[in-house]
Amino acid sequence: AAHLLLKRALTRFRSSALALCRQVAELWKQLGVLNGLIIGPYAAGDTLTEADFALWPTLSSFLPFMLPRVFGWGNVMDDETNLPKLKAWHAAVGALPAAQRVKEEVMSALQGWEDSGRFTPIKAQMAAHPELKWKFP
Repeated sequence: AAHLLLKRALTRFRSSALALCRQVAELWKQLGVLNGLIIGPYAAGDTLTEADFALWPTLSSFLPFMLPRVFGWGNVMDDETNLPKLKAWHAAVGALPAAQRVKEEVMSALQGWEDSGRFTPIKAQMAAHPELKWKFP
């Protein structure tokens, strides 16, 4: 759910700054929900499942790339205080060679998006509305 909210926020440049800000706040909320659902060491317990494969690209690459660069957040996958289960999950899945390859591929694509200016409209909305809360926690 969290990755869909951020994706919607990033692809709707026409949406108002307030709507975008609300979507960013909802993303933070949903990360907390997801943190509560992680069983560990993998999403559903001791065995890798489709849940891990589905979550990995978003949580290992998309959020750590986008949130610091676009919204000024820290790396949510390093947040021991607010998201300890997600941090531990990230470390467990990240130790797998296949996961490292996926992360490298996604990060490369995201760098291309950044280099092409894809996030400039979002940054412009944020700059035009500094009164809104863009950074969490």
